[in-house]
Amino acid sequence: MSDITGYVSEYKSINLELKRRQESIRKLKKRKKEVESYILNYLQSTKYPGVKYQGTSFYKQLKNTKISKKKNEKIKECADLLAQYNIPQSNDLINKLVNTFTKKKDKQKPIIKMGTY
Repeated sequence: MSDITGYVSEYKSINLELKRRQESIRKLKKRKKEVESYILNYLQSTKYPGVKYQGTSFYKQLKNTKISKKKNEKIKECADLLAQYNIPQSNDLINKLVNTFTKKKDKQKPIIKMGTY
């Protein structure tokens, strides 16, 4: 029984340390975005392609991002596609097509939850 109490107390202390570090990481990420925004505004206002500082260069680059479609948009596009190929439409078929691309959780994995009593 003494082994389990050691593991439980270690689990609690690790959990507290993780929460503390996550909070500091959250603050650092927020500050990083603010600084990044300031640098981008500076580059846009001065029309410089970039800046160099202590052997590191900072430059603006456009990045393609993927935007998730809303379910209503997916349903409309599926209906349009079926109509384009003259396939009879049914709500059941459209919903099945939309749901084929969603991730499903098939496995259940045992986890430890900590709570107070």
